Amino acid sequence: MKFKYLSILLAVLFVCGINFAQTYEKTDSGVKSIINSIEVEIQFYTSSIVRVLKSQEGTDIKKNSLSVNKAPQKIAFTIRETGDILYLKSESLQVSLNLKSGKISYSTPKGEPLLSEKEEGTSFTDFND
Repeated sequence: MKFKYLSILLAVLFVCGINFAQTYEKTDSGVKSIINSIEVEIQFYTSSIVRVLKSQEGTDIKKNSLSVNKAPQKIAFTIRETGDILYLKSESLQVSLNLKSGKISYSTPKGEPLLSEKEEGTSFTDFND
């Protein structure tokens, strides 16, 4: 009887672990993730140019920009997850995404900081476009 309950408990824990094991999706040009109801997409345009798109979860936005006239390219980059931080590294740039807060930081491939967002810095306000 104890074995039956233990088996059920382990099965439930295993299923819960699968649901929380990976909180991002790899794409051809970067990664996508949903953090605190905000969809975050990081796209490498070149090894030294990165575009970040953030939108409310469930909002299907095709972002057309007059200032961005390049398309994402398929370049070599690595992904490493350490704790709550996801690191994307190309030959020229390293981008880190905090999977809990959504904070994005940029650094050199050696880890020297270049630019960092504020913690909890993303918010959306409704407006007529």
